[in-house]
Amino acid sequence: MVNLKFSSIREALHFRMTMSEDHFFVEEYWDAAADCCLKDLKATEDFVANEITDEEMYLFGEVADTILEKKLDRQFYDVYKERVLKVKDEYVKSNCLIDLKHCKDYFPPEEIS
Repeated sequence: MVNLKFSSIREALHFRMTMSEDHFFVEEYWDAAADCCLKDLKATEDFVANEITDEEMYLFGEVADTILEKKLDRQFYDVYKERVLKVKDEYVKSNCLIDLKHCKDYFPPEEIS
């Protein structure tokens, strides 16, 4: 088992972008990246709303899902959804929309549209 710790969201995303799938510990990564984001959820929301690139969004969906699995937070979901809808690349956007649907499923249907 690998012990992953990240000091920033960008560091976690960069790690994911550069790590070979053959040497990748997905569950450990998702947990470590989500824990990094949950340390300061407001800062994570600000990053998603204002700094994250479309390329990073492609990888962030799997982290967003883990964040909401660990801490159901409507504000975070809304920020993430708003950013997904701004993704310009259609391939990336279609993948982000799949991740968004997984995130939406954590909420009761009457609570979210």
